[in-house]
Amino acid sequence: EFFSSIQNKLHYAITGHSAAELMMMRADASAPNMGLTSWAGDRIHVSDVTVAKEEEISDFNRLTSLCLDFVEDQAKKRREIFLHEWEDELNELLRLMGRHVLKGKGQRSKKQAQAHVRGQYRLYEERRRLEAEHQLGNPGR
Repeated sequence: EFFSSIQNKLHYAITGHSAAELMMMRADASAPNMGLTSWAGDRIHVSDVTVAKEEEISDFNRLTSLCLDFVEDQAKKRREIFLHEWEDELNELLRLMGRHVLKGKGQRSKKQAQAHVRGQYRLYEERRRLEAEHQLGNPGR
């Protein structure tokens, strides 16, 4: 739970939306490639649409590195940071950087986002199947 909370804060710092909110905003069965700009393999799978690190991966990596550098710096100074303190430290670091700071967990839960995304994916798959059948000259079953 701690690491997903930190990850969610980083998503929000970069985009102004939680990970769940991003997934729900981006999953669009009617858009080409479900609105994705990258995915693994030659076709989109449900696992590709249930992640929120699409366009901002370099920002996400940079902020993650910065946070890890901060923790390493504190460790080298032999300063203990407990998990319950880390969230406050991260909020302060994000404020210093002029980033958005997430209060709470966001407007949507991971469970809500995954249900929405899976529904959009089912619609997308059905549309893709119908288009493939049509191209083969075999409309319907």
